[in-house]
Amino acid sequence: MPHEHVVVRTSDGECPTHVLTPDGKGPWPGAVMYMDAGGIRPAMIDMARRLAGAG
Repeated sequence: MPHEHVVVRTSDGECPTHVLTPDGKGPWPGAVMYMDAGGIRPAMIDMARRLAGAG
């Protein structure tokens, strides 16, 4: 499964993000998982991977 680390530049600074897409050819629906103060943790990447894997 493709997994790309992307930095989004905002007026308040840089926001690290992860973009995960299902294998195969799209189009796919989009989903955004928004983090709280804890930041991006490995468990959240695993949840995003499962969600993307479901297509």
